[in-house]
Amino acid sequence: MNQIPCQISEIRQALLDLSNAVKARPARDEIVEISATKPLVLDFKGRYYVMLFTANALTLSLEDLGSITVTANSWTDISFVQAMRIFATGQATNVPVLVRCTDVK
Repeated sequence: MNQIPCQISEIRQALLDLSNAVKARPARDEIVEISATKPLVLDFKGRYYVMLFTANALTLSLEDLGSITVTANSWTDISFVQAMRIFATGQATNVPVLVRCTDVK
């Protein structure tokens, strides 16, 4: 059986490299206005997740997927498909929402 000699410094460096690779990047926040006719176009901005926060309860219509209900004053995971259009059902006027692109939920 062949054993590969390994130095503690090599193991330490490998662990450091792994640690740096999995550190989360800063979140990217953007306030977007959506309505029944003005969609939010989903853009991950190079992050793993897209979260939505709104001060109002909303029903969101997801292009070609269905709809979801978003409760007021809470974060909702909307990490579906890049470039998916999301509308605020029943909202005649624009509603501001906070969209956060992040590596952690």
